[in-house]
Amino acid sequence: MKNLGFGMMRLPVLSGPTDFEYEQLNRMVDTFMAAGYTYFDTSFVYHNGKSEEATRKALVERHPRGSFTVATKFPTFMQIPEDKIEETFQSQLDNLGVDYIDYYLLHNIQTINYDGYDGQGGGLAKLPEEAEAEQVNLFNGLDKQVVIASDGIDLTELVEKAVVWLTEHSF
Repeated sequence: MKNLGFGMMRLPVLSGPTDFEYEQLNRMVDTFMAAGYTYFDTSFVYHNGKSEEATRKALVERHPRGSFTVATKFPTFMQIPEDKIEETFQSQLDNLGVDYIDYYLLHNIQTINYDGYDGQGGGLAKLPEEAEAEQVNLFNGLDKQVVIASDGIDLTELVEKAVVWLTEHSF
């Protein structure tokens, strides 16, 4: 992967944050990919919750799945209840129109966010056991980032290991 990603946070719009100008967005995506770049980053909350859908329409529905990588973020700052974590993850897969997410990011993770679930970060383990990601990145919203690479490891196990590491290192 080349060292440049296409951020789906500030997309071209016609009249409001969810009224995308797909003709221009499609050209932008195509130009980016024609230059050899493959990494696209979106989020559950960008563009009032519609960026993942825009990513599906401009990228996923128009290009072969193996020709790009996609990242999205679990919205820890929304304090999603434990019983809604699987539903949130599934809605992200549906929004994107993919069977898997290449890079799943835990966005703005801080002690107040991940300890709030059960004191040990175990709520994040509620993600579907069969969910897989190539890599999970954990951000604390400041200047630290942990990247934990995965090769065939399921997402639940990866998140559990990441939360243990964060706890042990006072992240």
